[in-house]
Amino acid sequence: MKGLLSSPLTAFPALPPRQSMLFVLTLVFLLNALVIYTMLGVPRLGISLQSVDGKIVLQEDDEAVPAESLERRELVAAGMSGSSILLEGSDLLEEPDLFTHYAQYNRFMQRQSILFELLQQPQIELHWADQTSTTILPRQTRPGDLPLMFWLQLTVASISLIVGTSVWLFRRQDRSALHYFQIGVYLALVIFPAAIYSSRELALDGELFRLLSILDHLGLYLVMAAMVSLIWCFPLPLWSFPFPTFMYVLMSLCWIADTLQWFPGLDVSTRIIPLLMLLLGVLLLLVHWKRSRGKALYRQSIKWFLLVILAGSGLFVGVVFVPPLLGFSPLISQGLAFVAFLSIYLSLAIGVVRYQLFELDRWWFKVWVWVAVGIILMGFDILFISLLDLSEDQSLWLALGVTGWLYFPLRQYLLTRFMSYKNGSLESYLPMIVRSIAQAGGAQELVTANRDCLLTIFSPLTSGMREELEPATAVFEQGLSMHVPFPRVNQTLAMKCPGQGRELFQGRDVEIVQAIMNLFEQAFIAREVRDDAIRQERERIKQDMHDTLGGRLLSIMRQEAEPVSAQIATSAWRELRDILTALESKKAPLMPVLVQWHRDARQQMEKTSVALEWVIDTELRDTGWVIDGNQRLNLGQILRESLTNALRHSTATLVKVHFSVEKNNLMLLVNNNGVQLAPEEWVAGRGLHHIRQRAQKLGAKIDWSQLVNGSVELSLKLPMMKESDG
Repeated sequence: MKGLLSSPLTAFPALPPRQSMLFVLTLVFLLNALVIYTMLGVPRLGISLQSVDGKIVLQEDDEAVPAESLERRELVAAGMSGSSILLEGSDLLEEPDLFTHYAQYNRFMQRQSILFELLQQPQIELHWADQTSTTILPRQTRPGDLPLMFWLQLTVASISLIVGTSVWLFRRQDRSALHYFQIGVYLALVIFPAAIYSSRELALDGELFRLLSILDHLGLYLVMAAMVSLIWCFPLPLWSFPFPTFMYVLMSLCWIADTLQWFPGLDVSTRIIPLLMLLLGVLLLLVHWKRSRGKALYRQSIKWFLLVILAGSGLFVGVVFVPPLLGFSPLISQGLAFVAFLSIYLSLAIGVVRYQLFELDRWWFKVWVWVAVGIILMGFDILFISLLDLSEDQSLWLALGVTGWLYFPLRQYLLTRFMSYKNGSLESYLPMIVRSIAQAGGAQELVTANRDCLLTIFSPLTSGMREELEPATAVFEQGLSMHVPFPRVNQTLAMKCPGQGRELFQGRDVEIVQAIMNLFEQAFIAREVRDDAIRQERERIKQDMHDTLGGRLLSIMRQEAEPVSAQIATSAWRELRDILTALESKKAPLMPVLVQWHRDARQQMEKTSVALEWVIDTELRDTGWVIDGNQRLNLGQILRESLTNALRHSTATLVKVHFSVEKNNLMLLVNNNGVQLAPEEWVAGRGLHHIRQRAQKLGAKIDWSQLVNGSVELSLKLPMMKESDG
């Protein structure tokens, strides 16, 4: 029984998703061709018969029988000269499972063999209820003879097989997707045989009929096993018990018992067991429902499965299996009931987009858009040929001209325009890689550039960075996905379905990735060496400035004979100190810096007649903000330049400096009561230009406004951060 679970994975060719789907389409085409070929080999009378109240009657609109025979509608027997067989209404049963006992089932198969043998004869006499007869020549079935229900069943079987396979192709390691895939396969196993025997006119070879019925029952049992196994596993297995294996084994044993006719009757084998499986599915969903309390996405997916799977299968069981248990005929044709099962697969599209069933997301549609384009293009190919109602030679040359000069260029343009995929060598991507390295400004930008290069080269359908570092680059899911570790950020890039689903990851792709990662690692090392050299040179310059220029300024500051020079030297020393601090990458708490600025401002104003009012909000003291060297230099210069302007270009008697907090921003207000002109009337000089330039370097918002009392106020808003954020 292990083979029932593992065979789809091992037997399916290891092809890329799109090639795999083309393989599936080819397989579906061959299966349909085989079913149609089988039907075309069945002889027919060429008349339309139906069962009414246990009798076989001729439909009134049938043209195969002479008009004078229309009043003889009841057909009672058929045979050759000298021998005939009485016909029964049950001979036209669409589905032999409608019998209650195996004896009725076996008798039906025997009668089918006899009637099929009769259809092999050159001519047959039909005996009507009024004791008259009509001679008819049997003929082979033509495509036009096949009923609409036959084509509908082939369509339903094909769609279920294609869609179920396409889901599994992208989730080969997902047990839920495997069971979903098996539902599609086994549903096709149910429908294809049923399409043959339910579309016969009168009879089918009894042995073939029995074989098709056995295959139909096998598909039915395995569909039930796959259905409840899917419910058990999705979205999470209910318990650790190997329930799916148990169900496949149990249903296989039921099929063997049914084939050997060990059950009491067909009510048990084909009706009661499906009902029990449906009830089991409901119970499992109720367990899922209880476990999903407080988990919104889990509960929504359970709702969707309840609606789609149980509604589809429940409708089928309700209209096909339940009425015969109560002694009635099925409510609708079995072929129409198969459409209920098709709802499971067509409704998947909505579930994928809304609830991300099987984590397929929207790229499940992208691949099918590609397949749809291919089918449309093939349809155009056929259409061009079929419309050329000319001689063979003319049709050939005209078809070659139209397709060669018009259709193929247009198709190639569409494929290039909408389905393009760059499949160049690594050398062709080197300019892009070098450009990405050269344009990266820092370590984080190098990581981003590295990731973008990989995404451009492999063009996966889905990708994402995982917050875990895997040991090495590796390919998973038989080539569907690749994981690339990024040690610099302790993350792993996961890519899935390269070439937009047209390719699989291979061993050489791992080598390409490792070569690209090595290039970027060398770029990291070179960047670190460069940064270290810059850091060392900065330290040397800083030390030289401190030892030479700083020493000279300190000497001038200590001279008492020239107080003006000492004051200028003091101001220059403060600016030098800020410049040296800006050269450092270290951050410092904001409050000590504000205290130092307050001390400097007092020294700047102490020998003037201008009063200084310095205010720091209590809220600011509790923020824990830090300030780096660049902020300290530029903000200090803005503050110093503002005070200088108040002393030099106004008649101020009071300057107010106010530091406060506005959300995550530091607010600086400098109020000057000695300016007579409004800010919009000012002629900007070097001081204002310097203030604006420094504010721009800080990324701060700065403005001047005239207050009601006539004073002018500078306001500056600077985004800040805590030490833990740095």
